[in-house]
Amino acid sequence: MSQMKYIIAAVILLMLAMVLGESNGLGFIPQRFPDSLVNQELPLLYRTVTLPDHFDWRSVGGVNYITSVKNQGTCGSCWAFAALAQFESAVRIYSNYPLIPIDFSEQELVSCHPDYYGCYGGNFPTDYLEQNGIVDENCFPYDTLQNIYIYLPCDSICDDASYRKNYRLDVDIVNTHFNIQTIKEAVYVSPMFLGMDALSSFASLGTVSSDYIWLPDSTDSNETSVGGHALLCIGWDDSLQYLIFKNSWGTNWGDSGFIKIGYRAFDMNFPKNIWLSPNTYETYIFPVNKISAKLIENWVIGANIIKSETSFVPISVSDSTEIVSNRFFASTGQWYMVQNWNYTKDLIDTILFQNGDGNTLSVIYDSPMEINWECAETTAVATECLSNENIIAYPNPFILGEDNITISFKLCQSGIVGVKIFDVGYNLVNDIVSGENHQAESVNILWDGKDQRGKFVAPGVYFVVIESTMGEHGVAKIVARRK
Repeated sequence: MSQMKYIIAAVILLMLAMVLGESNGLGFIPQRFPDSLVNQELPLLYRTVTLPDHFDWRSVGGVNYITSVKNQGTCGSCWAFAALAQFESAVRIYSNYPLIPIDFSEQELVSCHPDYYGCYGGNFPTDYLEQNGIVDENCFPYDTLQNIYIYLPCDSICDDASYRKNYRLDVDIVNTHFNIQTIKEAVYVSPMFLGMDALSSFASLGTVSSDYIWLPDSTDSNETSVGGHALLCIGWDDSLQYLIFKNSWGTNWGDSGFIKIGYRAFDMNFPKNIWLSPNTYETYIFPVNKISAKLIENWVIGANIIKSETSFVPISVSDSTEIVSNRFFASTGQWYMVQNWNYTKDLIDTILFQNGDGNTLSVIYDSPMEINWECAETTAVATECLSNENIIAYPNPFILGEDNITISFKLCQSGIVGVKIFDVGYNLVNDIVSGENHQAESVNILWDGKDQRGKFVAPGVYFVVIESTMGEHGVAKIVARRK
């Protein structure tokens, strides 16, 4: 069946639901993604993990990573709810912040997605979430009374919507091959959007107990399809043979909005399996490739902002994300040096340390992260190609134990650089840079006045020797003093 036929079928089913007073909307439309975009198997990392017999993202080490159950009403917007349920949970998992108060706007997808069909239905909005992100629920609240005839226009979104899109989601597209093991391997990393056939007994299901497992009756002639439906798979149990799903029909449906579906319903040999038309389209899952979070950086002197940048930085399921500022930069002809940092939002687990690239902030955070890099004006930046005359050292002389001396030089060709300190007898004091790759640009190195053993050198004259593999070199005299 073509995608257009599914759209027509979805519209007919939604109209019937409205006439008959059915309160549960559907809306999943099967889609064949281009072969060039589809992976035929999960990455090796997914496939080599030993899975537990039971897993549920609502209780991983006693912590719940699943956001609250919502209600789509009669609108065919299950695709938007399932996709954003996956996005919300993934942010909690990847930020290592399970209590993050995150609630994305399904209404934005229903009203603003250019390719899907609002209350007519859709599929996982891969490009939209990667390129646009999504606003919060308060910016564009969901209208539970909308339907295929009337739903909110996109311009009903809040005026500052572009500033409230704090996360972006990039996913891979993976063919499930209708395989339970593949689904479990994906869900073990993050809850997963899954489209299926909502049969009549599923659609008419009311409240059930926590041990109820739904399975179609293969002998019931009245057990027929009512349309495609997307849910969020959050776990499984091998001993009782079921997958666990979060639905979007409110907490008065199923087990407080969740449902267990028996493995047999996904078996291609089961007479009433719940895959939609497996002979004419593939069914997909959408593992997270990357989650990016908004970062606002201000470079300031006192209350004055020298420059400001907004970007999106990847957040990883590992413990932290590095945020780096160059120690030296120019703006409107003046050079500045980053000395410290502070933040305008609370951070979690922050570590500030220094390396050859400048100040690095390692942080787990709630987007948007806002950081102020505290700066001072400086002249210690070389702007001419490396030579004996074009090395700038500042302050020079410098006070041992009180100052770090900045050694600034400019490479005119990219190369591997070495920076060494020698005493007047040409004895090596410290090899402060060894074998570092640097681009053709101004480079600034700090020396704290210590030798290779970590002890302060004696007051006196020293020489800094700089060499690159591209033949650039220079020597400069520096003076160390005690206070």
